[in-house]
Amino acid sequence: DSVAVTDGALQSVDGEYSYTSAIEEDNGGLIKIACAYAKENFTEVDDDVLDAAGEFLNCVNGIFASRMSMKNIPLEIKPQTYAKNTEKLFGKQVLSLPVYIRGKKLKFIILV
Repeated sequence: DSVAVTDGALQSVDGEYSYTSAIEEDNGGLIKIACAYAKENFTEVDDDVLDAAGEFLNCVNGIFASRMSMKNIPLEIKPQTYAKNTEKLFGKQVLSLPVYIRGKKLKFIILV
């Protein structure tokens, strides 16, 4: 399966439970999550919004990796990348969840 990500942050995690995760702009949600995380007032998707969203995604993946480490399952978190245009991601299975924050929508995507 595959999914196209436009205007979003992506991060891969390698190990016994390898996956790629992404958060993608859908209806203003990426801007809202970047504002909340960075405590800034962003108005459009730009490099600062993508960077803040990437750091938020890194925290989410870090929490999961820490939990797996407690179970002696080491995972390696790769640096975040960004999709300013459309980037196609591939995986055996794709999960795309709508997430609403302050009345706006973004997509949280996991590919395994």
